[in-house]
Amino acid sequence: ELEAHRRGGSVEMSWAPALEKAVTLYRVAYGPAGDPLQNLVEVTSPQVTLGDLPDGTVVSVKAVNARGMVGWDWTRTRVGG
Repeated sequence: ELEAHRRGGSVEMSWAPALEKAVTLYRVAYGPAGDPLQNLVEVTSPQVTLGDLPDGTVVSVKAVNARGMVGWDWTRTRVGG
């Protein structure tokens, strides 16, 4: 489950690590509902701190393994519910 929590002027995202052992990074995309993949960051752990995102921002996460194979589908949530 992908969780979003406001902390001061930022949004902390966290999720359960991928079950596959060869996962080396996670792609985190975020943006408005009309363009939810507008911004992209890559992280190596199942958490990231993003800037002060407005309510309704869609945040999506995919796992990537050591061979560069990307997970099938995005896990998504909205900031602020």
